[in-house]
Amino acid sequence: ALPGVGLAAAVTAVAVAVATSGGSPRPTAPPGGPSARTVLLDAALLADRQPATSGKYWHVDSQIRWLQKVRAGGYLIADTSRSESWQVADRTGRAISRVQYLGARPARPTDRAAWRKAGSPHAFLTVEGKRTTTSPERLITARGAPAEILQGMGAAAQAGLDRLREAPADPVRLRAWLLALPDSPTRLRPIPKAKLRGVKPGVPMPSMPPPPSKAQVDHWLFVQGADLILYSPVTPQVRAAAFRMLAALPGVKLVGTVRDADGRKGTAVAMNEIDPGDKPEQLQQRLVIDPADGGALAYEEVVLGTNIIYPSLPAGTIASTTTVRTAGWTEKSPA
Repeated sequence: ALPGVGLAAAVTAVAVAVATSGGSPRPTAPPGGPSARTVLLDAALLADRQPATSGKYWHVDSQIRWLQKVRAGGYLIADTSRSESWQVADRTGRAISRVQYLGARPARPTDRAAWRKAGSPHAFLTVEGKRTTTSPERLITARGAPAEILQGMGAAAQAGLDRLREAPADPVRLRAWLLALPDSPTRLRPIPKAKLRGVKPGVPMPSMPPPPSKAQVDHWLFVQGADLILYSPVTPQVRAAAFRMLAALPGVKLVGTVRDADGRKGTAVAMNEIDPGDKPEQLQQRLVIDPADGGALAYEEVVLGTNIIYPSLPAGTIASTTTVRTAGWTEKSPA
């Protein structure tokens, strides 16, 4: 599910992968400069100083971009979708989401030249067999319960609005709170009895999966902490605790200064994805932080090498990005 899209994403069948239309310039991290830990702790201090706000709705406005490779021509295109959601602050269970697919465009100047050479087509068939077009689709509005609208927002979806109000403003307790969520990798689920009854004689019985490694748990916490920082309706103090929790993860590294897909300058920290074999995957998740106020600007996936998620994209490509334009309380209702 796309972050911040939820029910409307299911209605419009927007792709799971999300990405940039060209990517950031080469990041700059000067030797001997600050570490990821220092950047995250500084962001926590800034977040702690932000005033607590309130309103009738928690409003998230985000734009989602993902790259695909065209079969005929081999150039890259960037698909874009914009989504907004409004969560009612009270316990009535009302929520609204709307999403619009904005179409595909050549991702970079070199891709635009290849697109023109191919006759500037308005429809594309990707190497994965997916079809897309340059034409925007109609705006889809959906109403539903917060659990539906929050779908795809990580910890926010798993906890629900009521439990999010209970998120602790202490990094150690926040870590434990996240690991107690339903989708936590540390919560081993028993094999359903129906599945056990269906095993034929002579066939080995299914066994419980092995417990996750520390590296896998840390990676999961990085993703969930980024979700809390990006667009979850938590207090500034909980957001600061999430920054401090990320600062304590040993696998987090500093990328440096980047520009997100909207051109905004920020500082990126990152962690490599961990595969089922407990090895770093050739794919990196990045959280782009606004150094001015300790907020977050974007979440990116970057291809480091050959991987199964983005097999057709070259190394160094920002394969997917979610840029958050607005994430805060408002009294203004959606039109």
